[in-house]
Amino acid sequence: MDSTFKKPNFKSRPGSKSPTSKLTEKEVLAMRKDLEEGMLVADAALKYKISKAVVYQIRVRKSWAHI
Repeated sequence: MDSTFKKPNFKSRPGSKSPTSKLTEKEVLAMRKDLEEGMLVADAALKYKISKAVVYQIRVRKSWAHI
């Protein structure tokens, strides 16, 4: 019997299905629309209560690329 602890692989669960997700698909789509309409990354970060780095990654589709 293997007694090592296996970490769950959260990368296999995209989007809001991940237990660590702070956003829903609807929020991501709304954020992208806000950014396209001229909202600043810093303002989006405050509105959605996430970091500026995460907003930037969503904007350039490095994260949440599946939607």
